[in-house]
Amino acid sequence: GYRTYPDADVNGQAEDIGSALDVIARTRPDLLDDQGRIDSLVCHSSGAHIGLLHVLEAARASFAMERNATALSTTGSAAMPTSTPIGRFVGISGVYCIP
Repeated sequence: GYRTYPDADVNGQAEDIGSALDVIARTRPDLLDDQGRIDSLVCHSSGAHIGLLHVLEAARASFAMERNATALSTTGSAAMPTSTPIGRFVGISGVYCIP
């Protein structure tokens, strides 16, 4: 699970998703695909919103690292992504009727 408000804002909640995925990858490598990714992340309702925020932030960070790695290739070191890669994301939400 993830922390809820007021213990964490939405960014903290998305970080909690990443931390949970990292724990799963570290403790259950048998659940990773051949490329070292969690095959699918399926989230529901508010978890889908927070899960998508995590996926988008991880993609943004990965893209930024790739750009920086090219610029830093002469130094021989670049930071590695801290989040376990995800093959697919599925966000599920019910139909809501709010009068």
